[in-house]
Amino acid sequence: MKILLIGSDENVFDSLSPVRHRLEKYASQVEHITSMIASKKPREEVVEEKYNIVPVYGKNRVITFFRMLSRAKKIKDIDMVSGRDTGFLGLIGYFVAKHLGAKFHLQIHTEVSNKAYTKGLRGFVQWQIAKFLIPRADGIRTVSRKIITDLEKKGVKIKAKVNVLPIYVRPTDDEGERIEDPVGFYEFRKRHDVNMLIMSRLEVEKGVMEGLEIFADVLTKKTNLGIVVVGSGTEKNKLEKFVKEKNMSDHVMFYDWTTTPSYFYRKSDILWLNSAFEGYGMTIIEAGLFGCPVLSTKVGVATEVIKDGENGYLYDVGDTKKVKEILMNIADNPETVKLMKGKVISNTNVINYADENDYVSKIAEDWKTLV
Repeated sequence: MKILLIGSDENVFDSLSPVRHRLEKYASQVEHITSMIASKKPREEVVEEKYNIVPVYGKNRVITFFRMLSRAKKIKDIDMVSGRDTGFLGLIGYFVAKHLGAKFHLQIHTEVSNKAYTKGLRGFVQWQIAKFLIPRADGIRTVSRKIITDLEKKGVKIKAKVNVLPIYVRPTDDEGERIEDPVGFYEFRKRHDVNMLIMSRLEVEKGVMEGLEIFADVLTKKTNLGIVVVGSGTEKNKLEKFVKEKNMSDHVMFYDWTTTPSYFYRKSDILWLNSAFEGYGMTIIEAGLFGCPVLSTKVGVATEVIKDGENGYLYDVGDTKKVKEILMNIADNPETVKLMKGKVISNTNVINYADENDYVSKIAEDWKTLV
């Protein structure tokens, strides 16, 4: 079986990255994989015996779209084409599969029917593409059953077999114990009764700015809380500026994205996820596996793994009043959060692949059912 993957994660060009590692694992299960990547800069093609990685660079999405179409159509003997999302990449996958006479496989990793995802012109276009692609897929893999349920509620017809396969999350991370304490982290934690953690891409949809605005209001009444923000993204400068303007620097600290997040999970009292939408919510799983409680909007797998008041707290997207009440309660009763520490989430319907080889074999089985 020969597979063509259409994606955009440029970390795959790093031979030591987890993304490359997974590609090598997937390739071991099939005859050959071609991974075509929408690249933000010119790169060299990577050619190995079981796989190759083809970068396609364009100055904008339109150019990249047509260049990927042109390049993909030249690949021969492909049995299945898999699109990494229900938008730009999925659309390329659909047309390429049609041209090559291959099966079209669609991956759905986020809540594409969520109103926060579909708002605005871009969201409207993405939603129209999703509604076009999903009924035409020969096979669909998604990270949670909720995504499919929500699509069906919106009237989207799903004809293909759907395979729900949660994202593999490494349950242990010994490296996290060996790294040095990040500069200033220890002193920062000592100043607060409860230290919260935001581990996220710093983009609009992650709701970090809204979270900090809520936190600023809470700080006018309670001063024993701190937040460590770990992540990178287009919103970072804006967030740092906001913190300085509100004189919150004693209560909010920023660190760049890290490859050893387990350290922050272990040393923090609670993770805060304020996303408008999530397909899965991998940080929820990571935090839970390292015994860190979670405060989260009801997105992704949150409602499936968080037991409100037992191993975390839940609130509806946009419910500012509710999350303020939760934060005030945490500030007044810090021991409540401390007692939640160590209560690892155990919903095996969501976290069901502690063994990486098992997870990889499930991916391969999903592909093979189509060919």
